[in-house]
Amino acid sequence: MVWVGKVEEKLLQKKDWKKRQLSNAYFNDSAAGTLTTAMMPGIEGRTNPGQRWRGFCWFDFSHNQLLSELGVLNDGTTQHSLYGEAIPVSLLEELSQTSQAHWSKEDDAILQIAIKDRSLIGAPVNEYILNILSKRRIAMIGDAAHTMSPMSGAGFNDSLDDTVAIMDAIKKYPNSIINALSEYQIRRLDVARQDVLAGQGFNRFFGCL
Repeated sequence: MVWVGKVEEKLLQKKDWKKRQLSNAYFNDSAAGTLTTAMMPGIEGRTNPGQRWRGFCWFDFSHNQLLSELGVLNDGTTQHSLYGEAIPVSLLEELSQTSQAHWSKEDDAILQIAIKDRSLIGAPVNEYILNILSKRRIAMIGDAAHTMSPMSGAGFNDSLDDTVAIMDAIKKYPNSIINALSEYQIRRLDVARQDVLAGQGFNRFFGCL
């Protein structure tokens, strides 16, 4: 799952306001997962230090079972995200302790505010391993064909590769769309499956730390 949210920069220490640049993203890895923070324009588009938002995405591999227990997942199907008011107090306390133990003081300050205010959202990360890309005159490409964890960093690139492959296949078989789509599947199915599997392995690795 991924915890997402944002806090007003003015709530953080003033000495830290100018440390990070607008529209830049900052990445950190630890046994608690991966944390990405980013500077965004604040209320009414304000961009001066102290008037911006600090957004965060915390990829958390340690609470997969909790998603089912809280009804976020039902038989592997996503029902909804986990909003602040629905997060158990015990989980908020755990997140607070984990953040303090694993992230920098500056990043922890962001998360502590969001946890205290219950202004964070727990969103399930969906992925599935595809078995088919085309059937006769119908084909799937991009996110419709393969949903993978953002941690793999391959989703956008795979979508571009799908596009190139299907265009090349159509050029190879300009008079037969069925043959072209079959060629596309031959070129892309195994590659796309391996990328999803690689992302799952990455998640399991961090989940075991």
